Amino acid sequence: MLDYYHSFRTRRRLKLKLLAIVQLSFLFASLVISCSFNFLTAAASPIPKDDSSEQHQHSSSDRSLQDKSCIVNSPYDPLLPLNSPPEVINRVLSHLDEHEASIQSIILQSYTKVDGRETRDSVQWTYRDFRNALQYMATTGVTVPPDVARQLNLPTTNRKLTFFMGHANCLNDGWHLGLANVAAFLAQSMTLAIIDDACDELNTEKVSDDWVDWEEGAWPISNSCGQRRMDYNSFQSDNDFCEKVYSCDVDVDMKMKAEPTHYYTQPTSTFPPPMQCYPRTVDEPYTGYFDPRVGGSIEISQSRAVPNSLGRTDVEGCCWWGRGALHTPGTCAMGKFNFYFGAKAAQDKRASRYPSVNFCVNPQVVCSSNSSQSKEMRWMLAIFDWVDRVQNYNTPSWNYIQRSVHFLENFSKSNFIDMDGTDFIDEIGSVLDQGCPNPPCDMRNPRLVYKAQNRKLNYVSVAKAVGLPVKSPAMSMMEDHLNAYKNQIEDVLLRSTSTVDGTSRNSYRYRFFDFMTALELMADVGVENSYFYIGQEDQSTSIGGAMMSDMKSGIFNVALFLTQAVVNSVRDDGCDEHNTQIVNGRHPLSNSCGQYGVSYQDLVCTEAGDVGKECPLDPSMTITAATRALDLRYVSILSFCQLCDLCRLAQLLSCDALVKSTSAVHLRTSISISLFWILGCR
Repeated sequence: MLDYYHSFRTRRRLKLKLLAIVQLSFLFASLVISCSFNFLTAAASPIPKDDSSEQHQHSSSDRSLQDKSCIVNSPYDPLLPLNSPPEVINRVLSHLDEHEASIQSIILQSYTKVDGRETRDSVQWTYRDFRNALQYMATTGVTVPPDVARQLNLPTTNRKLTFFMGHANCLNDGWHLGLANVAAFLAQSMTLAIIDDACDELNTEKVSDDWVDWEEGAWPISNSCGQRRMDYNSFQSDNDFCEKVYSCDVDVDMKMKAEPTHYYTQPTSTFPPPMQCYPRTVDEPYTGYFDPRVGGSIEISQSRAVPNSLGRTDVEGCCWWGRGALHTPGTCAMGKFNFYFGAKAAQDKRASRYPSVNFCVNPQVVCSSNSSQSKEMRWMLAIFDWVDRVQNYNTPSWNYIQRSVHFLENFSKSNFIDMDGTDFIDEIGSVLDQGCPNPPCDMRNPRLVYKAQNRKLNYVSVAKAVGLPVKSPAMSMMEDHLNAYKNQIEDVLLRSTSTVDGTSRNSYRYRFFDFMTALELMADVGVENSYFYIGQEDQSTSIGGAMMSDMKSGIFNVALFLTQAVVNSVRDDGCDEHNTQIVNGRHPLSNSCGQYGVSYQDLVCTEAGDVGKECPLDPSMTITAATRALDLRYVSILSFCQLCDLCRLAQLLSCDALVKSTSAVHLRTSISISLFWILGCR
């Protein structure tokens, strides 16, 4: 007992010395904070493998796999057809309904002007129409006739094509795959159609040659026949089967015009006119080009043709430009839609969603009306096209569903999808744009995937909107930086003090892995559009990449947060608040109601948007804290030799200094300086 008393007095003397050094540390903080903060460029020594941390990480991720029989039960069974049971479909739909507000505010937004500076709620694309079409394609879908199934080598036992929402499994997480399928589809739709509020494909490809006397180029009217070196009259029609069974006939006498977009109808617009098709005449054998320099007029060349990228100089029979949410082009795709959904299905005595509509005679019906049927058609065409060309893409080298399962592996392990390490979204864009996952698909006519980067970035936005967390570039940078200092954070900061002998040890309640998981959730997912700040200027724009300069302020925010966490909880290894305030020489049990002048029951939500969200008081509630208050608590402090080359100091500080505000401020200051040092301020 006497030895303990002397050791206690020794600690008290060390405490006084330490507080004096803290004062010096506070002065040194100004030098630390004014340094260049080369966080990410500071050389970090290799971190040795931490077996204990790795073991903790595995045990944390394995908690969801307690039933060993479920480990091999994925959300996709290759032996089963791509049809989902009702309970899985309903789970996905109900989840989407819960996220309708974020889907509307993030995905179903369109630019007000072509400059892309401001957005508004889309007029052409609504959640109700999307959900109706999705539910129909997930539950009803279409059935392939037996003779067609044989020619396509489909199993005759199940010829139903539906939007895949995942298979049922014992983990009840098969619907995650369906949600990812929805997100991938919406990301492509957002890029191609929703962002411009356009059901019809827009004239976007410029040409520049001797016949165009403008160095920036001009838009050929013949782009109606195809853009980016695609021929819409033969798109996807490179096989005899589509030509014989599905494809619409090209009618050279057909006259049609796309719906004008709001870009074109705005006053003083310099946007090209809508796509159109009409026969050639003697007076007009060639189409011209759009020249915004002359008030948006169409220059018609009588002596020289103005071809598109494939050499077409007219728009005769070119009525098959892209339509719907994926801007699906071509006679084959529209013919398939008519075969399964339109007049052709009704003619063959098969089920038809739109039995009176012949999409081969009037493909523009998809976009020409604002009726509820037309607005559903544009989603239905896109979802069916997705099922047909993307979801059912299956070759020995690439299978969409299997790639989706692999893509979700990170999600199943850590609740996050890391965009940096995958080309999956690029591959999907290539399948839609060119017909294979690895472009260029036609070496005779090589071309890049249209808006490839936008498709990938929009997937991040869509995934967040539908509640599928994705690790942003900003979080990836922060994670790399904090991982570089993982050993220092664990060995110095995440330490607690024994109440028995005062020795310091690694905290078992506060672990680096758990902190990183929570940081990722709050930084990238957030709550009600509020996020933990890690350096991103704005959550809506941070998906485009994180700047190193922004990371500096993010590091400060992390350091300041950890400062409070170390002082309030980590040092005691306590999750619950401790009873620390002494009143008349005792610790009242009623401190549960509040300490240091604060009444916890009166801490109601007062900020705009949060009023009324506090939990209701229940006088009958009975709860006991899990971690008891400590009689003898000591604070583990970083050795300041690492900070400013001072002599080695004691690492223990009596807890009563923390009750005094001045000492608490000094302690927080010293820990903050330590954190800045540990987290990369050199």
